[in-house]
Amino acid sequence: MFQQIHKQEKEQFKKLFKQERIDHFEDRFKVLDTFLKTEQHVTEVEMTRLLKENGNELSGDFVKDTLNLMCRFGFARENRFDNGKVRYEHLHLGVQREQKICRQC
Repeated sequence: MFQQIHKQEKEQFKKLFKQERIDHFEDRFKVLDTFLKTEQHVTEVEMTRLLKENGNELSGDFVKDTLNLMCRFGFARENRFDNGKVRYEHLHLGVQREQKICRQC
């Protein structure tokens, strides 16, 4: 299901980022591609590590900036859970996600 959505998201990303003339497009696309491969909430540090594991040496500041741009354009959402750490989650095109938080633990 998500493969087709990811393909559409990548095309939308290309269109928006080029239209807005966002710099370092190829590196930002690597961030998006890695982000789409993980279906979990991730921090900027975790994303930087995942990128490095895939051979992409990008600075934490660059990754954070890209994640913020992805939030601005509707590809991701920033969340702060109980520990206050910022985590990013996918906002898949046309897919509603329900947030469930355990209040007993």
